[in-house]
Amino acid sequence: MFHAIMRSAYLSVLITLSLIAGMLLVGCDSSNHASSEAETTSEQEEDISQKKVSQQRSVEQVSVQDSEGNTVLEVKFEPDGNLIVKLDKRTIKGKAKNEEKRVYSTDGYDFIEVEASEESIFKLNTTNGQLLWMVKIYEDKVQISDDEKNQNPYEIKRTESGKVKVYHQNREIGEAKQSKDVVIVKAGESEVLRIPAKQNSIGYAILSIQQIPFDERYVLMAELLARGL
Repeated sequence: MFHAIMRSAYLSVLITLSLIAGMLLVGCDSSNHASSEAETTSEQEEDISQKKVSQQRSVEQVSVQDSEGNTVLEVKFEPDGNLIVKLDKRTIKGKAKNEEKRVYSTDGYDFIEVEASEESIFKLNTTNGQLLWMVKIYEDKVQISDDEKNQNPYEIKRTESGKVKVYHQNREIGEAKQSKDVVIVKAGESEVLRIPAKQNSIGYAILSIQQIPFDERYVLMAELLARGL
């Protein structure tokens, strides 16, 4: 009788230990699964974040020089969507308000708002909403005009030779061309600027349009580069 009771107690202990071990294994698997899911989610979020950042800029920093090699301005693209344009004696800062809007300020006051009305259109406005420039992006060119109807736009096109040509009223007025590790910007037949870069850009070519005021030209260049153009 005593042996039977002991055997029964021993079996009960074994069953209890087996149940506890099973519960621990399930808990461990669940914890590992949750940890794996958390790591996967984190990786996905990081990947999405990286993609979003890469869509906001094609380069991280650009230095623009005059024909003699003196630095005229520098543009820095920050991961949060902000832009900084450093000139000789002042700085223009572009602050991202959301995915469609950036506000530019200099000397302590806002002076330009850039807003995307569509995926292929963005506008430079004054802070009171007056249109400065409308930019329309096509597959093979970009048009820039100072009115909503897009009349008499400046047209910037890539060529098969790698040059980026600028036209106005069917007349070529400027270009940006690659020469080894430098992009040379011309207004008419005269070299006006140089950009140390291994790839040409529509954004660089816009610097050849003398009719656009300097600050607005710099903002347009930065916005086009930020869009990978």
